[in-house]
Parts: sequence; structure tokens; C-alpha cells
Amino acid sequence: MLLQLKNVYAGYKGTQVLEDISLHVNEGEFVSIIGSNGAGKSTLLRVISGILKPSSGEIFFDAKRIDNKNPADIVGKFGIAHVPEARLLFPYMTVYQNLMLGAYTIKEKKESEKRLQYVFEFFPKLAERRKQIAGTMSGGEQQMCAIGRGMMLSPKLLMLDEPSLGVQPNIVMKIYETLKKINADGTTILLVEQDISNSLKMAHRAYVIQTGKIIAEGKGSDLLGSDLVRKAYLGL
Repeated sequence: MLLQLKNVYAGYKGTQVLEDISLHVNEGEFVSIIGSNGAGKSTLLRVISGILKPSSGEIFFDAKRIDNKNPADIVGKFGIAHVPEARLLFPYMTVYQNLMLGAYTIKEKKESEKRLQYVFEFFPKLAERRKQIAGTMSGGEQQMCAIGRGMMLSPKLLMLDEPSLGVQPNIVMKIYETLKKINADGTTILLVEQDISNSLKMAHRAYVIQTGKIIAEGKGSDLLGSDLVRKAYLGL
């Protein structure tokens, strides 16, 4: 078990968002967390990455407790990369500069260049656009850059928050296909998405979150066929 949350509660300024969240991600898995807007999905990722501290509960990564660690250690020492919603690139910097910021924990230049070439294998478009100002690229290309920046860390766990947001459907499918390849190459992935159908098709396992609570879990294919998901999220 790579990641484990036990009875986690969290919120903002007295407003409870997450209630009694317990879940786990095994090494090498592709796990999706699905739910409607405002269900608590982004908050959950912020809690794991240390941006938001839980009010109670425990979080373990690689058998070590991390809910008492700061975000820099969670990234640098534990290897959890968080690709945030809306990408949050530095728009006036080049693609290359944005990617290299993801390698800030790597001291050896040769190693960071090696990581860069690894990213380019998955996203050849970034190699073509390496000198381009990031803010001038399309939404899909910016999302690729954001994912690539997370991969520069060589993470044990890659967490992605709504990578389909603001991206054309045909590019979304290319991104999903690339994420499957990244997972097959050994990177554990935790995906948060409103794109219910596609995220469940890709996932080994998935959790359904509603108003801050886990209401269902199971294999992605099983949840895709469940009445709960079909009626509540797919409108079927």
C-alpha cells in the first residue's frame, strides 16, 4: 500500500469539506476519484500534498505518516507530485523553464536533463515547443506541460486535478492515453475528474465522493456499470 488515508476530516475556516475519508492507493495502481463539482475532490488532493492540513485523521505514504509534514518535504522527500487544477503554469516563461522548475529538487544537471528527455518521450509536442512562451500555447498543450512538470520530479505518486478542464475532447483523449502509458511505465497515478466515463474506463479502481464523503468504491469498470454512478453522474 503506497498511500493510505484514515478517517480524514478537513475544511476551510470552520466549513467542513471532507468527512471521515478513508481510502488507499497501491503501488503501480491507477486510481480515479470522481464526483460532481464541489464534492471535495480538489480539497482531498490539497490535503494529501500538505497544502491544507486535516483537522483530524491520518495520512500515510510508503508506511510513513505525512499529514504532519510540510508541502516541500511531501514533494521533495516523499515524491508526491501534484498537478493542480487550471495548470498554474508560469505563463511568461518558456515551456523548458516551466518543466525545469519541476526538477528543482534534482541537483545534478545531467539527471534533470535525463528527466527532461523522459518527459519528451511521452509528450513530443513539448520538445517541439520547448522555447515557446507557455502562456501562448493551447489549453491542451499547457496541460501537457503541467503534467510534464510534475513528471520531472520522477514521482512515486502523480496526482492530477481535472486534467480535462478547458481542453478540447480530442486532446483530452490523447492526454488520457499518455497517462495510461505513464502508469504502465511504473508511475502510480491518482486522478481527480468530473469526466466520469473516461476516468472510470482508465482506472484500476475508483472512489465516488459526494458532499465530502466516500459513498462508493470498486473497480472502475464495475462503477461505470453501477446504477448509482449512471443515474447520479452520467444521467442515464
